[in-house]
Amino acid sequence: MKDDLKEIGGRVRALRKERGLSQADLACVLDVDETAISKIENGKRGLATAELAQLCEHFQMSSDELLFAEQGAPAGVLLRAADGARTQRVLERVERAFADYRYVKALIES
Repeated sequence: MKDDLKEIGGRVRALRKERGLSQADLACVLDVDETAISKIENGKRGLATAELAQLCEHFQMSSDELLFAEQGAPAGVLLRAADGARTQRVLERVERAFADYRYVKALIES
C-alpha cells in the first residue's frame, strides 16, 4: 500500500508541475494546507475520496488515470488484466473509497 501511495503521489506531483502549479496552489484547490500536499506527493498520506474527486475535476482526468495511470481503462478491465497482487490492491482501494463515501454521505445526511 505504501508503494501505491508513492506512485499516486508521484503522479500528483508530476501533474502539478506540468500545469505550473505550486504546492500552495494545489492546496487551495483541495482546501488543505501545503503540508498535506507535501505528504500526498511523498506518499505519506492518501487522498480522501472528496480530494480525489476535486483533483480529477481540476486536472480533467478520470480517477483511473490518476490512481492507476491507465488512460481510459475502466477498473473492470484493470482487474481482469491484473495479477493477483495488483487485483488485491485495487480491491483495497475500492473498499477504502466506499468507506470514505459512506462516511461523507452519513455526515451530509445527519
